[in-house]
Amino acid sequence: MTDREKAKREYLGGKSLKKIADELGAKDSTVRAWKLRDGWPKVQRRHATKNKNVATLQQKKQEQPTIKGGLTDKQQLFCELYARNFNATQSYMTVYGVDYNTANAAGPRLLVNDSVRAYIQSLKEIKKQAIFADETDVTEMYMKIAFANIGDYVTFGQRDMQVMNQFGPLIDKESGKPIMKTVNYVDIKESNQVDAGVIQEISQGKEGVKVKLADRMKALEWLGKYFNMNPMDKHRIEYDTKKQELDQKEYERRKKHDESGAW
Repeated sequence: MTDREKAKREYLGGKSLKKIADELGAKDSTVRAWKLRDGWPKVQRRHATKNKNVATLQQKKQEQPTIKGGLTDKQQLFCELYARNFNATQSYMTVYGVDYNTANAAGPRLLVNDSVRAYIQSLKEIKKQAIFADETDVTEMYMKIAFANIGDYVTFGQRDMQVMNQFGPLIDKESGKPIMKTVNYVDIKESNQVDAGVIQEISQGKEGVKVKLADRMKALEWLGKYFNMNPMDKHRIEYDTKKQELDQKEYERRKKHDESGAW
């Protein structure tokens, strides 16, 4: 299990981002970036004070769902994915890297495990506490949409392919080599490698694959108004920095377009 996956598991278990960063030996900003990019859900945390008596703390502990027995790292990750999508097959495929038929049999079977069921139930309880999004959640979601990079979701370019007809590949009669042509391509990255929260549409048509992200301009408009009213918001510096980078890229693109004389 990677540090990024461990961080998410500990976060869902109730630990603060700072404590997770300290335990992993990572920077606070790194862990916060993982939370933002992967769309970790909002988790309500309990802050125990010295004034709370032992009986009260024990009572709250008893009210929380418990995990019976130990789970492997992969089993825990399976539970965390299942608590989000409620798809045992997809969760099993993502964690264990097996084919659909294997996952379709093994995923539901894993749900019968008492420890797995207990951990999933505990995650559901956490999810219930975090069901209502606050202003910070909305701001972070718009930040993700506004500065999403299509390159994080697809790879594209040109590649050489053999020219085909109804009988198979065409061969040059003189050289005996396959006849090639250059084509454009768009390859979508695996779903477990991207944050699907900002993807609005994926479709397959005659012209190929189409990937559409959520409306960037709408997100930028909302963020601009929000930060004008909340200049001290903790996300303001990150927003200003990324907005400047975005504006600079747009300026360079327009300058290159004008110099080329294209219309």
